[in-house]
Amino acid sequence: MTAMVANPHRGQVSLVAGEATYTLSMSINAMCALEAHLGRPMGAVMTDILAMHGDPSRMSLTLLRAVLWAALRDHHSVDEAKAGEVMGEVGLPSALAGVTQAFTLAFPAKKAGADVRPPAATG
Repeated sequence: MTAMVANPHRGQVSLVAGEATYTLSMSINAMCALEAHLGRPMGAVMTDILAMHGDPSRMSLTLLRAVLWAALRDHHSVDEAKAGEVMGEVGLPSALAGVTQAFTLAFPAKKAGADVRPPAATG
C-alpha cells in the first residue's frame, strides 16, 4: 500500500491497496460532515490525529476511521463500515499517513511574503 498525491492542487491524496485506488480529500464539506458526526471542532480533531503520529498510545481507531470516512466521501460512496474495510486493506500506518496528508493539503502553509489580511476597502 502506498499513499501518494492524486492532485495536490485539489487537495487529493490516493491510497492504493492491491488493485483498488481510493481518493481522499478534506474538502470543506468533508470537514463539516466530520465535525457534525463527531460533535467536535476540526482543530481538536486535527490535534488528535497529529498526536497519533508521535505517540502510538494515542491511537484511536474510531477517530481514524471517522476521519477516513469523511476524507473518502467526496469521491466514494462509503459509510463508516466501508471506511473501516478500507483501513484494513491499506493498513493503519498508511491510513493515518493518508488522512494527515489530506489535512496538510487542505491547509497549505502560507507562502513567504504573503499577506493573509484582505486589501483595505477603498472609497
